[in-house]
Amino acid sequence: MKNQSKKKIEQIIENLDFRVNSYINDCNSYLYLKSINEVTEKVFEDNSLGGGNFIMASGLFGLVNFLSKINAVLDGHKLYSDEEVKEIKKIKNKLMRENKEHRKLIKTRFMIPKFGTIKKTEVECFESFIGSTNKSVNWGIKADEARKVWDQYRNKLSHLAIPGSGVAANNLSYNIGFDQHISNYSDPANKIFYSVEGHYYLCVEAFYLSIKRIYKEHLKPKITLCKDNKVVNSLSLLVS
Repeated sequence: MKNQSKKKIEQIIENLDFRVNSYINDCNSYLYLKSINEVTEKVFEDNSLGGGNFIMASGLFGLVNFLSKINAVLDGHKLYSDEEVKEIKKIKNKLMRENKEHRKLIKTRFMIPKFGTIKKTEVECFESFIGSTNKSVNWGIKADEARKVWDQYRNKLSHLAIPGSGVAANNLSYNIGFDQHISNYSDPANKIFYSVEGHYYLCVEAFYLSIKRIYKEHLKPKITLCKDNKVVNSLSLLVS
């Protein structure tokens, strides 16, 4: 049993390493482009080039969404079992039979969770994630501000293809060298979000490098040292 658990943890780490590194390496590509001496602001303007900010923000919120769920499972939150999903289906079917007047509404609005999904909303996981990691990185926001940030970024980028009104994912700089860029944005003191008159501005470079640090210094060690077989099994299911 011990060897099986160890093997599962190794597989979980391998899976997460691939996911996290894939995003980080893609973000590095955008930052590297802005670091090349020949690539000036004029080159960007003349060739209709962007800095990758919207693409990075959208992808990174997807990654944070997933890592927030990993964090929640490590904190003891459960996943829906197959038996629970079947029971919820029975309840829905019963409600539709007994409430013919509202049958269509129940059918379309009573959502049945999928097997292996976490018993916590995405924004609740994000709130907990900020609370758990605010000593590792400077989010620039408190956990109770997470819901508004989630709506302005994750929801609007996913469903409307642009951040919320008055919000920008924009932080261009040029010609200071890739290593210097990495050094500058890797400073733990750098804020990920800036709050200005109720709006939240995102520095995507600080965001992706902070996610890298969170995974390396916070999540990965917790997974590696996890001794709870139920938690390990839940993590294995979540990443499968």
